[in-house]
Amino acid sequence: MLIKDINGVPNFEVQELEPKSTKYCVCIPIINEGERIKAELERAFKHDVHKVCDIIICDGGSTDGCTELEALKSLGVNTLLTKKDTGKQGAQLRMGMWWALQRGYEGIITIDGNNKDSIEDVPSFVAKLDEGYDFVQGSRFVKGGKAENTPIVRDISLKLIHAPVISLTAGKRYTDTTNAYRAYSAKYLQHPKVLPFREIFVSYELLAYLSVRADQLGLKTCEIPVARVYPKNEKTPTKISFFKGNYNLLKILFLNSADRYIKKADAPLVSKRKSLLQKSLLFLSVLTLFLGFFNNTWKVVNQDWFDSWERFSESLIIGRMQETKTEGSGAFKGLLLGLNIEEQYESFLAGEPFNKDEMIGVYTHQYGLQGRFFGLINAISPFSPKGTLQLCYGINALILAVVITLLLWWIYGQLGGGAAVFGWAAAISAQWITLSARNLYWCTWTMLLPMLCVLFFIKWEEKSGRERNILLFLTGVITVFIRAACGYEYISTVLIVLEAPLIYYAVKQHMPLKLYIKRASILGFGAILGFLLAITIHLFTISQLFGSFPEAVQELSSAAFSRTGVASTNIDWEKYFLSFTVDEITRVYLYEKEPLLFGWYGGMLAPFFAFFSALSLAKVRGVLFIGKTRRNMAAFSLMLGTAFAGVMSWFILARVHSAMHYHINYILWGLPFLIFGMAICGAVCCKIFARLWLRCKGNVLKSAGLIALSALLALGFIGFNQIKALSVYSGVSQAAKKAPATQTAGLEVYRTADKIYYVADKSFDYTRRLFVEFYPTDTNDLPEYQREQGYDVHEFMFEDKEQPMPSWSDKRVIVFIIPTHYTVKSVVTGQIGDGSWIWSGDFT
Repeated sequence: MLIKDINGVPNFEVQELEPKSTKYCVCIPIINEGERIKAELERAFKHDVHKVCDIIICDGGSTDGCTELEALKSLGVNTLLTKKDTGKQGAQLRMGMWWALQRGYEGIITIDGNNKDSIEDVPSFVAKLDEGYDFVQGSRFVKGGKAENTPIVRDISLKLIHAPVISLTAGKRYTDTTNAYRAYSAKYLQHPKVLPFREIFVSYELLAYLSVRADQLGLKTCEIPVARVYPKNEKTPTKISFFKGNYNLLKILFLNSADRYIKKADAPLVSKRKSLLQKSLLFLSVLTLFLGFFNNTWKVVNQDWFDSWERFSESLIIGRMQETKTEGSGAFKGLLLGLNIEEQYESFLAGEPFNKDEMIGVYTHQYGLQGRFFGLINAISPFSPKGTLQLCYGINALILAVVITLLLWWIYGQLGGGAAVFGWAAAISAQWITLSARNLYWCTWTMLLPMLCVLFFIKWEEKSGRERNILLFLTGVITVFIRAACGYEYISTVLIVLEAPLIYYAVKQHMPLKLYIKRASILGFGAILGFLLAITIHLFTISQLFGSFPEAVQELSSAAFSRTGVASTNIDWEKYFLSFTVDEITRVYLYEKEPLLFGWYGGMLAPFFAFFSALSLAKVRGVLFIGKTRRNMAAFSLMLGTAFAGVMSWFILARVHSAMHYHINYILWGLPFLIFGMAICGAVCCKIFARLWLRCKGNVLKSAGLIALSALLALGFIGFNQIKALSVYSGVSQAAKKAPATQTAGLEVYRTADKIYYVADKSFDYTRRLFVEFYPTDTNDLPEYQREQGYDVHEFMFEDKEQPMPSWSDKRVIVFIIPTHYTVKSVVTGQIGDGSWIWSGDFT
């Protein structure tokens, strides 16, 4: 009997050897299985499987004689179905399932026909179907299961790739997801949201789809133990070719995880699952970022540097926290307190009041909102001082992780998943974001908060279709006030980047220029008002401390002028830093001192990001496939440019502060230039990859080559710092051979004509500061404030100037460049401890 022209079912021939006799059936898809199917059927016959379930052979067109009718009938086979159409295993299964449902079976068990599986376990599947289970997966990895001679490649790929992806897609853990030994209830296969009889299921798609759909629909599922035994010292029986076959399996796996096999009519369920997946990814982003920010879990920076970075600034918050607990929040008008750093921490951790005689004084250069916030936490915390400190670190790190994750979520909605992943990689790998994230003084999240709030406010306006200018104004006031009340550092960057969301939506929405100017002015005035409000409250607070408002104004304006260089000064050290030009300062932050991301400096990343921004705007047909997101990318490129302008503004506006604080100001690059830059790279790279992938589709070698090339380019970008590391390593090696040297415990120092190399090992004391003194031939070449002492001195912690070394080296290195603006007669270097030199070396 020939069955044909059934929608979603291949044409096939039916040869009934026996009438229907059981409640369930076993469908065995085969093609040229020869002796293997014969051996399997003999085992089934021996264990009376044919008495428990009707056995149906689903043949794909065998030519080796394995489907000879008399032989099949003698082994208990009930029916032979022979496909007379195109398609592979998926088509054979559709054929068998359709026939079984038409014949009235209440459940279907499937098993491969290559004699690897324990067909004698069919009664166990029958028992589960009788218990009301809709999907029963056989597993060799659960208790009672058996796996023998499994090829190592299959075992690894199953456990590390296939099973985790299927489990995540289904929402339930499965252990043996490539195993076709399973059972389906008729209720499951006939569910209106399953629809297995579709021509999209050609090869292994149906197995992957049915593995997850039952759990997605809330049906009853389970795993039971089975055995799968591969032949020992023989060729593995399989129809899956190593390259093309496994490639297709991976493709099917991930298309299935993306819900590509679910009917579009089932959109509400897909949206629900997509929402759950998005929430899971958001949680994963927050978790990974938090772990890095809180404890340097991903080892983005040296742990000692992470633990000790900016303790001086943070000690001001520690002082306020302790004073709030012992003297009340109004002590010293609630301003931050500066003490001897180590004694300050010791007093806090011991829970003891400060020794007022040793107090350096009240820090009056900012209002210190973060000090009040953490002081309140300390006052009400039930934990020990050490536990409270960790709690405060955790709060700071968690808020920043949430802020960055929300920013990445917005990027995902505008530019896609590739942009969000690249942005996440930047956030989790940028050393300056990690260093500053938990610091109680810097509160990095307050610097990103204004832009983020404006971003989501305008997104909300876009969704509602209505402008709310008063709320936009208040968003600027409140968020900028919070930042300014925590400190005026980088305020120009915050105010400029605040306008970036408005620029983005103005381009995206074709906003008229007049309307854009109006809205930008509203937001700008709100931001300025927030800034002035913070200054006003600050002045009022310190006027209570000083006794008069004019003195408070004088104190604050003096601090502002000294950092910006607006007014002349009589202080020698301020004159020295004032002598640096904007060009000198920006050159340092762009090309010298510290790399920002994967060994790349700001001056290298900026043109790199600009190149990808230009690519995003390209309209050369056949080169890129930007499509509908071109306008989004154009708008995002302008956001990136605004972020870069925000970074550079601080180096220009606050050039004295920038010249003084090379050890701090790299934080600016993460606000949020690095995240935006990597996001545009990710968006463009994914579009290029997708375009090239379409051209390579169907060609396994081309596809594999494209994946390999993409991986090499990614590794090259990430491993760029190893190029510099090799250069440093080479310089150290040459200096060790030829240069004059001095050494102490765990440290060797070499001097060349233009550099000093500090080479340390694990035994070196990294907690003590190093110093280097340069003695010029003519002291008149020195800055005025250094002429009396007769030398130029620099003090630093090892971590502040450490250079990258290759991964195989256990040495840590500093490369200190000898000044060239005066002639150096001699150099003295050493280490300081307790106010005196621990050791010193003289290079004369």
